[in-house]
Amino acid sequence: MFPYQDGKYFDSLYQVVQQCYPQLDKAGARDVLRELILAPKSDSITIGNAQYSRSEVIQTLQYPLNGENEEKTFDERYHDLMEAALKTIKHMNDGYITEEDYEERKNFLDKINKKEFQVFTLLALLKSCHSLDNPELTGQLIYKVRSLRELNDLIRKYTKDAVAVNTDVQDYERAKLIYKMLKSLQGLGYGYTISPKEKENLGISHDDDEDLSEDYSFDNWLRRLMLLQLRRETRAAGAINSNNLSAMFESNIGKSSTFFDDIGGRISELRGALQKRRFDSSRFNMLEENYESGKSNR
Repeated sequence: MFPYQDGKYFDSLYQVVQQCYPQLDKAGARDVLRELILAPKSDSITIGNAQYSRSEVIQTLQYPLNGENEEKTFDERYHDLMEAALKTIKHMNDGYITEEDYEERKNFLDKINKKEFQVFTLLALLKSCHSLDNPELTGQLIYKVRSLRELNDLIRKYTKDAVAVNTDVQDYERAKLIYKMLKSLQGLGYGYTISPKEKENLGISHDDDEDLSEDYSFDNWLRRLMLLQLRRETRAAGAINSNNLSAMFESNIGKSSTFFDDIGGRISELRGALQKRRFDSSRFNMLEENYESGKSNR
C-alpha cells in the first residue's frame, strides 16, 4: 500500500493540466504528466507546438493544485470546511441517518480527499524539481495535507458509514464533544486549527505521517502512481475493445428492471414517511445557542 494508490482522483490531475493548457485534450494532458513524472532528467516538456522547462510547467500547475486561483485563502477555505464538517456531524448524529445525511457525508469526504490528493501531488512535484526548492512553501503544503487529513478522520471516526439507521445516545454524546470543539475553534476566526493535545486525544494526529517526513521518496511515489494509472487505463481500454459489451447487452434482452425500480422507489418513499428520530436536532441548536450566549458574555 502507498498513498492514493487507488487512483480515484487521478483524473483531476488531467483536468488541472487541461485547465492550464486549454489546447490539450485528455490524451495530451496524460502525455504531459507522463513526461513530467517519468522523465525527471529531461528539462524540456512539449506542450502543443511549444517547449517548456519542467519548472515552468510545475509552477503553472501549482496555482490550481494549491487553490491559489481561488478567491479565498486556505485559512478561509479551512474555516468553510469546518462549517461543512459541523453540519455533517450534526446531521449524522441527530437521531436517524437519512439518505440525504449520508450523501452529505460522502460529498464532504470526497471534496477533502480530492483536495488532499492534489496538494500532496503538488508537494511531490516540487520535491522532484530541485530548482523549485522552497522550504516555506513545502511547510505550508504539509500543513494543508495534515489539516485535511484531520478533518477526514473526524468525520470517519465520529459518524457512521451507514444509511437508514438510527443513532443512539452514545453516538450523540461523542459527536457533541466534537461539535462543541469545532464550534469553539471556528469562533476564534481564521488561522486556528485543532491543538496537538486534542489531536492526540481524538486519535486524528498526522504529525508523524511517514509520507510527510523529510526523507520520504516523493520521486518514487510519483513514478509508482503514474505507472499504476497508465496500467489501469490500458486495462480499461482493453476491456472496452474486447467486444464483450455486445454479449452483455444480448444476455439482457427481454429483461426489464422497471418492476424492481418501482419497488425500490416505493420503499424509499415509505422510508421517508416513517423516519423517526430519537434525538432531534434541537439538541445541537441548544449547543449553538449556548455558544452564542457565551460569546456575548465575553
